[in-house]
Amino acid sequence: MILLKRSSNNLRGRVVLDRLQQKLAEAGDVTLEVGYSDPDHAKQVLQTLPRFDACIVQNSFDTMPVDMIAAIRRKTETIIVDGAWLVGTDIDAVGFEWGEPVETAVRRLVASGHEKIHLITTTSFFLANEMGLHRWRSLKARPELASVLAPEIRVPRLPPKDYEEAVIVAIRDAGLISSKGVRQALLVWGIEDGEKFRDLLKREDISVPDDLSVILLGRTDLGAEAGGFFHVIGYSANDQAEGVYARLKERWQRPDEPFGLRLLPMTERPGRSVAGGPTDI
Repeated sequence: MILLKRSSNNLRGRVVLDRLQQKLAEAGDVTLEVGYSDPDHAKQVLQTLPRFDACIVQNSFDTMPVDMIAAIRRKTETIIVDGAWLVGTDIDAVGFEWGEPVETAVRRLVASGHEKIHLITTTSFFLANEMGLHRWRSLKARPELASVLAPEIRVPRLPPKDYEEAVIVAIRDAGLISSKGVRQALLVWGIEDGEKFRDLLKREDISVPDDLSVILLGRTDLGAEAGGFFHVIGYSANDQAEGVYARLKERWQRPDEPFGLRLLPMTERPGRSVAGGPTDI
């Protein structure tokens, strides 16, 4: 079993791989974790390896060229992608989309009396994020939400490369707290260090939730993201590992089953970052 991963310091990815390796080892499977810096490096590494029974791919938002996919296919018949970014091929993918968490967060914030809601996410293209943006724009097109939802704010960053600082700059540039008397809220995708993000907000003299309610779109079982404070809506890293493992076993047991994308169920982690507290809808 090959675990092919992009060489980046991504906490969610590390947690998923660690849990996958544990489950595979318990089942008696032998795993080899292979890191790569770019697609050309991945192809070079793959050339040195013998054929293997399966490959789990984790690319951390980066583009995976067709020739890299072909290089993996030459080594194995079974490829499972960690994340919802490769569809319409003879490869399985297990992941999530951000549309449902976006709508759930909007409903909670509207129900608790927020008059202006903002969304900050990345400019980088990947399917799960595009589905979240599509849902945001669809909600904004509704007459009752047109004046409540602001145009999305996109930052040219991906976690963990100073992402929290980039979000603070975006908040400052957008003047989110300059409108006094308006009950405002913010949805943020991509925060990996909730404690750091809260400290940065304090340095900007932004009190959460008094000045600005905040809901993070992230992993609900990674305590570092919530930082012991933020309300998080999204998905579980443990569910991701379980989903990838289950799909792998299904593929081995039923090799003729159609390929496709399996989406994970949404989860929620209550926090103290929303004025009025969690509101059941």
